[in-house]
Parts: sequence; C-alpha cells; structure tokens
Amino acid sequence: MLSDSKETPPLTEKQLANLKELEAKPNRTDKQDTELAELILKRQKNLQGDISATHMEYLLEVYAYMTEDMVSVSKELMYIPAMEKGKELEPDGALLLSKVTGKMFRLHKQRVSNDYLTGEVDLFEGEDIMEARCIADVKNAYDYVIFLKKTKKSIESRYDKQIKGYMNIAGAKEGLVGDVLCSFTKEMRDDAILKLMRKYNVVSEEAANEQFQEARYKLTRSMYYEDMDERLRVNTKAIEPFSSSQIQKIQDRVKISRDWLNNFHNERLKLLK
Repeated sequence: MLSDSKETPPLTEKQLANLKELEAKPNRTDKQDTELAELILKRQKNLQGDISATHMEYLLEVYAYMTEDMVSVSKELMYIPAMEKGKELEPDGALLLSKVTGKMFRLHKQRVSNDYLTGEVDLFEGEDIMEARCIADVKNAYDYVIFLKKTKKSIESRYDKQIKGYMNIAGAKEGLVGDVLCSFTKEMRDDAILKLMRKYNVVSEEAANEQFQEARYKLTRSMYYEDMDERLRVNTKAIEPFSSSQIQKIQDRVKISRDWLNNFHNERLKLLK
C-alpha cells in the first residue's frame, strides 16, 4: 500500500525541506517562485489519488474482505515449501532469535492498529505489545545456502516498511529483521526422503543403490543444523523508526486509499440501481 505511483512520485525529503524553506521566505526571487510553484504542483498531483498497480491490487483485496468477508482462494491454497517451513517453525525461530540476541521476544498474532496503520506483529520485546521496546520479524531460511545468501543481502523495502509500521503502532524505538536457520522437522525430512526415492526410482532405502545413498546423506545432512553454533544460525538487521516526513507521506497515502475505496464502492453500488 505504501508504494507510490511512478507517474506522480511524492516529494523527496530534500524537496520537502526546500518547499518548507521557500514557503517561509518573506521575499523570493523569480527563480525561487518558479521552483516553489513546481514543488507545490508536484505535491498536489501526488495527493490527488493516483496509485500504483500494486497499491490498487492490495486495496481490492481489502475491499473484498471488508465488504463480503472473502479472501483470495488461490493465495489461501498456495503451497510454498519455504513458507510452510517458516510457519511451522516460527516458535523455534523466535526462541533461537531470543537466545542469540539476549532479547526475550514474545509471539504475538493479534492485529494491532492506530489511526493510519494496521498489521499482525510477529514478535515483540516487553510486557505489552503497545509498550514494546523492540519489534522483530523472524525469517526462517529454508536451508543453509539460502541463509548465507540472506546475510549478504540488504533488507527488502517491503519488510523495512512493515517493521517500521509496527514500530509506529506500538511506539517501539527498536526494530529488527532476524534471519534464522532452524532444522527441518523429522516429518519434513522423511517426506524429503520419499521424494528422493521417487526421483531415483527405488522401492526402499535398504535396497537402494550407492548413488541414492549418497544423495540421501547430502539431503538429510543439509536439513539438520543442531550441531552448528547457534550464533552462526542467526543474522539480524536493525530497523530505524519512520522519520517525521515518512509518517506524513504514509498519512497522505492512507487518505488517498480511503478516498479510492470509497469511490470504488460507490461505483459498485451504481450497478445495483
């Protein structure tokens, strides 16, 4: 939702500062008047309701749920192994993150909101979510190779904004994304072995050939991490709170979203007349 339209992007922080400075000047040159007019026009265009395609798709999902209590069936039924592992092992990931960082994180799945933002926080440090000291999002890496790659990547913009939003709602001063590496469950490992057996066309592990046995060892070895130092299985990236200008942008985009949804709803109602 926080994505801006490419056609009418919002003012940058530098442009906002220039705008305020120019507006405060009692006397301006012709060049400064022109610059001020251009900045005001750009700001107005961005606030007139132009939204990105991604923003619109999200709003339509919200509309479906709010008006008919319906969700995207394809998303609900989508099965992605990495996501399923993350969901099932989230408590394990939270415990591992707490042990390594020294912060006693609590799981939290209830929705929290303020006047402009809403969301479901994964983890927080503190006695109460609305008095949290730190907000965390735990990302359970699918395997060791993916975990290592994540340690060298910067935080995705969507996750950065997501945690910033939760911090804003809860009033937390600290935030972080924690990539963790948790072992696959025994059921997951057994299921993987069955898939490997089908791949090598073997009827039983005992009767399998040497090639399968080697492949099985590599697979199962790559799904169990308890023999690794826990400090090597956690990687954290700090999240800073929203700046005042970012908060203002969010409030402006939320107002645009509400207007867009209201107009869309009115258009839908016209079909019933």
